[in-house]
Amino acid sequence: MNKKGISAIAGLAAVMAAGAVVASTRKKNLQKDEYALWDDSARFYDLKFVNHRKLYAEIISRVRSELDPDMKVLEIATSTGLIARSVAGDCGSIIATDFSEKMIVRAKMHGTPSNLLWDVQDANYLTYPDESFDAVIIVNALDTMGDVETVLEQARRVLNPEGVLIAPNPVKTGSLSHKATTAVKGFMGYGPAAVWTHEEYLQLFEDNGFRVVRDEMIEGKMPVDFVVAEKSELQE
Repeated sequence: MNKKGISAIAGLAAVMAAGAVVASTRKKNLQKDEYALWDDSARFYDLKFVNHRKLYAEIISRVRSELDPDMKVLEIATSTGLIARSVAGDCGSIIATDFSEKMIVRAKMHGTPSNLLWDVQDANYLTYPDESFDAVIIVNALDTMGDVETVLEQARRVLNPEGVLIAPNPVKTGSLSHKATTAVKGFMGYGPAAVWTHEEYLQLFEDNGFRVVRDEMIEGKMPVDFVVAEKSELQE
């Protein structure tokens, strides 16, 4: 067999091996409950921030501009803590939470500013008193949560009357790259629990006791709607 034929066979073998790994990972993921899935993701979750470095730099810059040195801040779904560590110097204090203990363990490995506290909390059942925080941050996480309305209810409960919710999140577009990314994530068991258009995402806040005060799109491979909202009167 000539070198070209050997190379083609080797390439096919590599593709088949990669496919076997993907299939095995998908099977394992689909057998896990939500806690186990995210616990097991903790060891490589930092790669997400590396792969989307420019996007997260822009998000961090915008989050920082919404904070001031007197604010008490809560972050929900901190994962490995990039956002919390990056904005800690722009607020009075910050508690960064995640329901995955292993995510919090990984977050601590990267260091902890003096005004930052890590805490394992389920976003559906926050243990903090009413009106405890001046700002709640939820970055690129609402679409992964099964009960978004409860999460927003909890965020609203712990915010003081003048507090702000900062909630950038990917939104649905017609781009091929976005469709491909969503399809792959779903196939591997990491798919979003919800996918919203820009208009649907804004309506989500209006329907759950918030008034959107800022709304800006961050364009890119993963378009993100940067939303800042305040508490409003709930409509019966």
